Amino acid sequence: MNKFEIERAGLKGVLSDEEFEQYYKSYKTGDITARNIIIERNIKLVISIVNNYFSAFRFEREDMISVGLTSLITALEHYELNKGTRFSTYATKCVRNGIAMYCAKRIKESSGILSLDKEYNSEDSDNETDFYNFVNIKEPINNNSFEDKDYLNYLLETLTSYERDIIEMYYGFGKYNKSHTEQEVANKLNCSKQWIDAKMKKILRDLKLAAENEENRKKLMLKKGK
Repeated sequence: MNKFEIERAGLKGVLSDEEFEQYYKSYKTGDITARNIIIERNIKLVISIVNNYFSAFRFEREDMISVGLTSLITALEHYELNKGTRFSTYATKCVRNGIAMYCAKRIKESSGILSLDKEYNSEDSDNETDFYNFVNIKEPINNNSFEDKDYLNYLLETLTSYERDIIEMYYGFGKYNKSHTEQEVANKLNCSKQWIDAKMKKILRDLKLAAENEENRKKLMLKKGK
């Protein structure tokens, strides 16, 4: 579908539960027209998700909508009516995850922002590991693209202010203009080096989870708020 067709289809109202069930049952018997009606009448949902959750990412809006439509189709293919979950609820989760993964992939491909597979080296006595290598940023953050900084903050928002202070201090970014050793971080925070080691491992695990999909990030945000 081109941009005009997507926007025009997106103006159509969503199906009622009764209408959806009728078209869904027809689709499951092989009715392609019923399948297309369900997809077309849920385009508004995809557009809403792009506008409400991904407007900060400066990728082509039509590309994100296209990815969302693909995720919508996948959701329909895997949806089971007898599970008790409304299709709109199930589809929303699938579409948001699909677009979030697309954005993460685009950022990795275009700028190398995120590579969280690098192990934290707790024996880093000379502090050779820096945050730019950790997230695979090619240039200092202050000179980096909007997408890099935006996505980095998108991940760091899952941390508490205390956790963010630890990782910024260790890797030397944010309000810190140089990196610190584990011992230096421990001294500044008046705690043991062993405690910082355990905390850093937990922080990096959380960042990696947040990078995997939007659902993980939302769970971490909720956990942080408790």
